[in-house]
Amino acid sequence: MNVLKMKSNKINMLVFLLFILSSLSRCSSGNQDEQNNRSIENEEDYFNFQSLNLQPFGINAFIMVPDETASIGATTRPEVIHKENDFKWKLIVGPKFELIIEDYGEYKHLIQDMKNRLKEEKMFRIQYLIEETDLLVYKRTLIVRGIKNASPNVGVEHSSFHVYGMRTIDGINYELRSNDEGCSKQLIELMVKSIHSFKALKLS
Repeated sequence: MNVLKMKSNKINMLVFLLFILSSLSRCSSGNQDEQNNRSIENEEDYFNFQSLNLQPFGINAFIMVPDETASIGATTRPEVIHKENDFKWKLIVGPKFELIIEDYGEYKHLIQDMKNRLKEEKMFRIQYLIEETDLLVYKRTLIVRGIKNASPNVGVEHSSFHVYGMRTIDGINYELRSNDEGCSKQLIELMVKSIHSFKALKLS
């Protein structure tokens, strides 16, 4: 009886170990699949984009900007407007995509400063769509006549979308933003992807 009981225990233990090994294998396979899917998703995210090297313009970085397949009228090559020794750059793709980059050196409170400025707005109502430590996306709506603090010159509601981000390259903090007039939500979504892609060039 004891011998049979010992054999039964060994069999149960073996079955248990095989179950554990099978579970670990499935988990490992699942994690690998997830990583592969994430890699594919990242590639798909920038399917309608092209890489732009900013080193010739004084920034040791590259950025992804929309190409002609992005359906924003970007039929021409990206244009970088920058004056020598200036701290501001304009990235223009087509007639509507305009991303502004500005060098703020070691100053790193850009996001909080922008939030403070938006909080003081009297002419516009601000609605945050994304509010992160290094990125703001917001809808700005002109306060119409008949509402407290309304603009005296406008009688219809007007809204625009804006993005404001900060990225650090080689110890330098850069502001990346849409222009003051704002633009459509579609363009802002493209700009957000561009800001996320803004990274330092690797030294070869």
